Amino acid sequence: MPYREEIFLVRDENKKIIYSEKTKYFSLRLGGKKTRVKNINETPDWMKTVNQRRKEKKLSRLIQTNFTRDDIYLTLTYEKEPDFDAGKKALQKFLRTLRRRFRKCGWELKYIYRTEYRGHRLHHHLIINDPTHGEVKRRNIQEIWKEGMINHYSFQRYDGGHEDAKRLAAYFCKESKANIQEQKEKKAWHSSRNLKKPEIHHRTIRSKKWKERPIAPEGMELIEVVNTWTLWGYPMQIASFRKRGRQLE
Repeated sequence: MPYREEIFLVRDENKKIIYSEKTKYFSLRLGGKKTRVKNINETPDWMKTVNQRRKEKKLSRLIQTNFTRDDIYLTLTYEKEPDFDAGKKALQKFLRTLRRRFRKCGWELKYIYRTEYRGHRLHHHLIINDPTHGEVKRRNIQEIWKEGMINHYSFQRYDGGHEDAKRLAAYFCKESKANIQEQKEKKAWHSSRNLKKPEIHHRTIRSKKWKERPIAPEGMELIEVVNTWTLWGYPMQIASFRKRGRQLE
């Protein structure tokens, strides 16, 4: 009875693997008899939950693939709050100007953003790359964003770990649900077109089961393993690995 394995890889600038996530699961498409856990009840919102988890997973992997430690997590606010459409125009103007500044320096701008307005004053959350690994300062961004003050809370350095990417993705996707429901936005997030697609591989394993604690690939170490079930009640394992010693960098 075979199972499927999904492998997500993150590489450094030298194409060396620094992080991998392996997800093992049984699929009805492969046929065969599967052992399903008992008493799995579907709730009316189960598909919404599945879709939300998929969005967060997709965004997390996009962040891990394209952004590294010391990139910039930015919050843009307004001194005089505009309406939603005017805010979108102001943000697009900011991104165009920032892109031109980057090009003059021979850099390529990468970004992901979302807009938040429910229960707060209108503001934007962004993660942008810093090709200098720390030389782009808060004052450089403030020179471009004329709509409001950027303080040290609004300008932070992204830590670059896989858990940081997961938390940021969950935060981005949480607020976007309301934006989409109210037809303010069509997508959960917006990004530059030059982002690399996450490296994901799939393979079929001809086996009835897997090890409860998987062995790390050569040069890697196991950092987390979760043995659980899918929403349909079938066994699933999610294991994360990182380059040995990378936590010390």
